[in-house]
Amino acid sequence: MKTADSIQISDSVSFQDVNLVHKVSAHDPTTAFPRKLLVPPAYEVLPDRRVKFHLFYPNAKRVSVKWMAQTCAWLELEKEGDLWSGVTAPLEGFIALEIQVDGNRVLNERLPIGFYGNRPANFIEIMEETSVIRPRTEVHGHVAMCYMNSRISGRMERIYVYLPAGYMAGTTRYPTLYLQHGFGENETVWISEGKLNFIFDNLIAEGKATPAIVVMCNGMLTFEQKDEILLGKLGTFEKMLVGEVIPYVDSHFRTIDDREHRVMAGLSMGSLQTAYITLKHQELFSGAGLFSGFFQNFLTDEQDHLVPELLRAYRSNMQPFFRAMGDCDEYLPRFLADDEMLERWGISCERRIYHGAHEWKVWQRCFYDFIQLIFKEG
Repeated sequence: MKTADSIQISDSVSFQDVNLVHKVSAHDPTTAFPRKLLVPPAYEVLPDRRVKFHLFYPNAKRVSVKWMAQTCAWLELEKEGDLWSGVTAPLEGFIALEIQVDGNRVLNERLPIGFYGNRPANFIEIMEETSVIRPRTEVHGHVAMCYMNSRISGRMERIYVYLPAGYMAGTTRYPTLYLQHGFGENETVWISEGKLNFIFDNLIAEGKATPAIVVMCNGMLTFEQKDEILLGKLGTFEKMLVGEVIPYVDSHFRTIDDREHRVMAGLSMGSLQTAYITLKHQELFSGAGLFSGFFQNFLTDEQDHLVPELLRAYRSNMQPFFRAMGDCDEYLPRFLADDEMLERWGISCERRIYHGAHEWKVWQRCFYDFIQLIFKEG
């Protein structure tokens, strides 16, 4: 993100100021890039938080942009030379986009790319003044990309692992947070969209959080059955996490491999996975965080985590137990229903309500607050 003449411009998920993309596809490598031959930034954030697009589709007949925030809206762009331009209403936070060119959905190379709706997708970020993701320290951790052959999923699984600053040069062992994404996402999103590494870097540098390893793996396990593709949200993912991922992480990284130093959290579908797994495996986890999420399962018929003996044990075994939701979230009624159930069973929690919908600015705030509660000595 950079600022020029009061206009913010963000043209790359990699935070580079300039992406050297030519307007013509056939171009020999060179060390000089004439500005008139480069594709300009794809969007700019105006001072009033409206977004102006400049999309390079010189041969298109129609270009439109759909943004998905609290409400979804379409913007028909107008052609200005080789560019298609238009201005949105004021926006805020992480905004997933759908670009259509002549009726076909496309992925724009000049806009940031993440993962949303079970596919790679473009997005933009309009950072709030109170955003927790701004890097405020020069001391940063590392994000490792690991690969594990899984018997449960039948494929090679990619695992993202955040390692706090100092891990590479030291011998210290660290507690571990297993952090899950939501429906239609994958293991990359807590980094590319959630920016948890920057949040955690800041809090560690400020002495507000205990350094820890954070593990992110794919919770969208799919299986083919006749003419259907099935999604194993809970029981199947439980088997992979408990039987394969945790042993892999404990054997490849310097973890403190006991329940007191292992917690789990997740957003939306990942919060349901968290509730399901931590209830059934209280011998493995000592804390849980449900971000914009659910204690009771309304997605499938898997309810074997809601049994009296597990619920009674959860009251004392899960500390901290954190739950949060946006005040405009479409799932707020389910959150309130969970309030009633937890009260009936005498299960207390650290409960937060943030301003926002089912969206990343809420989940970033959830992580920011939750990570400060866990692994506190004494």
